[in-house]
Amino acid sequence: MTYGPSLDIDDLMEVSNRTKSFHVNFSNSRILVLGGTGFLGSWLVESLLQINKQSNLNVQIHVPARNVSKLAHLSEKNLQVYNHNFDSEQFLGSKGNFDYIFHALTPTVSNNLDPVLSITKLLLQDIEEWKSPPRLVHLSSGAVYPNSIASLGPIAEQEVSLSTDLTRYGTLKWKLEKEIVSKTQSGVINGISPRLFAFAGPRVPLDAHFAIGNFMSQGIHGKDILVRGNSNTVRSYLHPVDAVIWLLKSAVIKENGLLHIGSENGFPMATIAEKVARIFDVNTILGGNEQEASIYYPNNSLTRKTLDCSEEIDLDNAIIRWKKWIHLSFR
Repeated sequence: MTYGPSLDIDDLMEVSNRTKSFHVNFSNSRILVLGGTGFLGSWLVESLLQINKQSNLNVQIHVPARNVSKLAHLSEKNLQVYNHNFDSEQFLGSKGNFDYIFHALTPTVSNNLDPVLSITKLLLQDIEEWKSPPRLVHLSSGAVYPNSIASLGPIAEQEVSLSTDLTRYGTLKWKLEKEIVSKTQSGVINGISPRLFAFAGPRVPLDAHFAIGNFMSQGIHGKDILVRGNSNTVRSYLHPVDAVIWLLKSAVIKENGLLHIGSENGFPMATIAEKVARIFDVNTILGGNEQEASIYYPNNSLTRKTLDCSEEIDLDNAIIRWKKWIHLSFR
């Protein structure tokens, strides 16, 4: 139980209404969404369709995908979803010359990460033949921060060197960031790499390694919320509505600086479990061993200043809205 049908129209309308001041930036544009069948990629696709409909922007959205059936519920004339295996020497061919690219291609629940760097290089080679450099928003990750930084508390936006204690995923994202910077400096693209943290809302997997997804799955099935690991672990979760608004804003700003896409409101895992349990009217069980707190969530001081935006949906409301969507989508 992860994907489901269309997103809640109220969520999509909120994205559209809160971004109305810069809708005009997307007018008559061609937008490529890589990873458009994934979690945030699909949120971007459906949000852009709603924005296009509300403001009549004549936006053309292209989504190459291995599994086009995940967007089969969408039949908008402004959306082109087509099969692409991402292995051809010419990445996009005649479908190139886009104004905006959202690169959300990297999987987070797979060991097959290395090809993503090759795919990105093929894309950048293709772009060198385009008429003008596109705005490329690469969805990076807080995983680029080594433990020496992440363990100190809320993580401020900062440059980092490649560290030996990064995960394979963090290393990949670090390399992709450097590739984006290099091609921006050479004028091939106008790139930016917002670093994503954790999220709570529709299409976050309920059956993977995401703690809050597991909590939601237990609640949906009427089970008590079990914290298996360290209950003192501190994490934060941003609702996808806020995340997509920040990502869309990052596409239209002139700056290429460091950004975070994540909540600054961290809670111990025990508290997060209690929030979920209270909303589902079940109990909380602390099954792990209490250890020293592991803290991992962002400090967004530069992001707030750069994007002029804020977190509007707190965790309690995020859980309530997520629960509503699951019940409507999978009943």
